Amino acid sequence: MNQTKVVTNGSYANQEYTKELDNIKFVESIFQNVSFHDITLSHVIFDRCSLSQCLFNNITSSQTYFDDTTFEEVLFNNTDFYSYKFRGTTDTSNGSRFMNTRIGCLVNFPVKLRSNKAYLESLIGQLSVIPGFLLGFLIIDRVGRVPALVSCFGMSSAAVFFIWVANNEPTVVIMNFIFNALLVNVWIALDSVTSELYPTHLRSTALGFTTGLAKIAAVIAIVTFGKFIDLSKAIPILITAGVFGIGALVSKTTPESKDKLV
Repeated sequence: MNQTKVVTNGSYANQEYTKELDNIKFVESIFQNVSFHDITLSHVIFDRCSLSQCLFNNITSSQTYFDDTTFEEVLFNNTDFYSYKFRGTTDTSNGSRFMNTRIGCLVNFPVKLRSNKAYLESLIGQLSVIPGFLLGFLIIDRVGRVPALVSCFGMSSAAVFFIWVANNEPTVVIMNFIFNALLVNVWIALDSVTSELYPTHLRSTALGFTTGLAKIAAVIAIVTFGKFIDLSKAIPILITAGVFGIGALVSKTTPESKDKLV
């Protein structure tokens, strides 16, 4: 992992940056008539800095923030500097202007994320479906629908919570693997209970109705999470853990449908 370079009390005047800035933190530094053109700012922090008559033009940023920084007559043109990148007491109202701010995803993705690493992690997550199905087939008829549903809901809630508290990447990947495997079991038990609780003449209608409600809830969840993730990535994770926890409690009230003729 690259070490962050820290520059303290730096002074920059009448300069132009046209090459990428990566892993650097400016602390209490002064920028006078400095231009940033057609570059990517990756993991760049401006901490208690002062920028006067500067220009940010055609900038793509990742993990870049302005902390307690003052601006005077700074022009931001065609950038992705959204409001959450200005933290603390940062003030951009002193003659500074924002023009052509990009519209799109506000998530602060790392622009240097290695694609092969992302694909590998995605593959590991998808492979969890295999043991998940095998486990589901083994336990669904042995322990019953409701106990399987309650236990898988509860363990899924715990797995999501530990994704939030994980402090390193391997732990996150492992907990994601466990969560996906448990989620398969949730769906197996849920599909069984949903269909078996209703008489045969109502079964298809009831299953279609509940599936439709699930799709509507999924759309609402996507929109809601998109709003919350700009505030904190912890909010969607904790909401998911809470929903699974509630699902475990509610499932305990569901009648057991194993070996029940309807």
